[in-house]
Amino acid sequence: MKICIILAVLSACTLAQDHEDSIGTDVKLGLLIPFRHVRELGNSFHAGENYASAMSIAVDAVNKRKDLLPGRNISFIWNDTNCDELNTIRALVYQLNAGVTAFIGPGCTCNTAARSAAAFNKSMISYMCSSPEVSNKKLYPTFARTFAVDTVLAPTVLSLLRYFSWKRVAIIYENVTKWIEMKETLIKKKAFEAVFILAVKSPKSDNYTAFKNELKARSPDHPFYSTVYQGYLWHKNNNFPANKTEPPIYGAYLYDAVYQFAYGLNKTLAMGIEPTGQAIIDQLRGLQYDSGGQPFPPLVPVGDFHIVYSNNSKMGKQVFVPWYNHSIHWPNNKGPPKDSPECGFHGELCPSKKEDDVKMKIIAGVSGALALLSLLLLLNIYRQYRLESDLKSLLWKIDFNELCFEKKRNSVTSLASCFGMGMRENNVLEPLLDGEDLEAEMCKHTAVGIYKGNLVAVKRLAKKSVDLTRTVLMELKQMRDLRHDNLAQFMGACVESPNICIVVQYCPKGSVQDILQNKDVKLDHMFIASLVSDIVRGMAFLQSTDLKSHGNLKSSNCLVDSRWVLKITDYGLSTFRAKQTKTYPTESDYYR
Repeated sequence: MKICIILAVLSACTLAQDHEDSIGTDVKLGLLIPFRHVRELGNSFHAGENYASAMSIAVDAVNKRKDLLPGRNISFIWNDTNCDELNTIRALVYQLNAGVTAFIGPGCTCNTAARSAAAFNKSMISYMCSSPEVSNKKLYPTFARTFAVDTVLAPTVLSLLRYFSWKRVAIIYENVTKWIEMKETLIKKKAFEAVFILAVKSPKSDNYTAFKNELKARSPDHPFYSTVYQGYLWHKNNNFPANKTEPPIYGAYLYDAVYQFAYGLNKTLAMGIEPTGQAIIDQLRGLQYDSGGQPFPPLVPVGDFHIVYSNNSKMGKQVFVPWYNHSIHWPNNKGPPKDSPECGFHGELCPSKKEDDVKMKIIAGVSGALALLSLLLLLNIYRQYRLESDLKSLLWKIDFNELCFEKKRNSVTSLASCFGMGMRENNVLEPLLDGEDLEAEMCKHTAVGIYKGNLVAVKRLAKKSVDLTRTVLMELKQMRDLRHDNLAQFMGACVESPNICIVVQYCPKGSVQDILQNKDVKLDHMFIASLVSDIVRGMAFLQSTDLKSHGNLKSSNCLVDSRWVLKITDYGLSTFRAKQTKTYPTESDYYR
């Protein structure tokens, strides 16, 4: 019998020794942290560079304690997850290959990473993850966290509201995943409809203050080399030194995660249990500990951090119980405010006893509505008046005698006096003939003339007269108002019989058709792309106006000015151009 007992003791000692050997003297941890990019969490305050040095502080603190993992040394490696799930998985695999014993983190989404840790039976303690799904310990048996679950905070808020009888509540939340989940949990309770502000403040004890100072002091050190607490928040602004910034509370949660792993591993080894991931996490059940010198409630089953109040609720609901010898300082010492004013937010609960007040409100409302309608009516009348004035002003109208052409007999002003002899000697202007020759020539070609010192293209329409209806006047006004770099500018029109003409900006390089037919002009890809781009911009602008479309876009209607900028012409004025008696001599001339 004694022999059996001795053998059993030896066997147990041997098994415990084997378990210790499976860990080794160097315990390596893998830190998964979103070091700079935390877009899913809302702002850069959550970035790991603000609190990563807490990992070094915690590891050094554990290694200095002789009663915690004696004979062993904790070290760590870290990877930046960029708050991205795929990067987190890659970092986890890398750290597995590096031989880590457990994972501290991750800081953002943790579902897939926690499931992967369970597959390899590795402990994972997160300091930031608030996803409620990982509370399912059948799927995530090796996962724990030192950060409160958002959905668990909701009952705490509800118990506080019930205590003060606040039943009318409006929820104001940031459009970030953690606050969206908490908002949804509160809505599911269907208990509330005015406003409360939930603010979480950092601890104020001397221990926590010392911890924050050490965290900021060690941020620039190996292996993180963070500079967030150096210099100023804004360049050369002495009013905002970076070292005065309050570190996030996540530093304390990260510190706790390391300490809790060390405690769980130490207890597992002391009990002679194989230190698997699940076995280590199991030792953390019901554990109460101090975080940076601050007492925290116990971890409930398998590592979820809950805020627990002492209560004897028969319904199993949380009940708010004020701390002993503590009181809330309400504004003006009037006690807790009501969830709504006595007369309601709009006075609907306290109707006025005087009917005159009601009548005055009705009269004021009706008068205001009538005044607004009158203002809108006057504005509309003014707009119509301005439109009619613009239509009657005929700003687009050009006297045909103001146009100067070479060899034009009927012109009041000679070409030389309009533009100078030099232009005529260099044959800049094409001749415009008289009589039947003039009509035939202008049907085939657009003449070039001078209007107020500017070269213009004059296109005569084959019609004897124009009826200036309201539709025609609107077309001419629209054309005059159009301005775009890729549209030939409409200068005006002549409407006195028999000289019915449209006057537009002159483009000396000719049309795209002329350029394409000119064998001396070599078109490279850049030049072609430039022309096409100009056409696209011009047509896009036309489509955005009341004209909507061109109706006759072709190469001969795409002109090129002296700067080689393409300008679209022959657009608009569909009613003004209608009913021409003279057509193009040949069908090919029409399509050219």
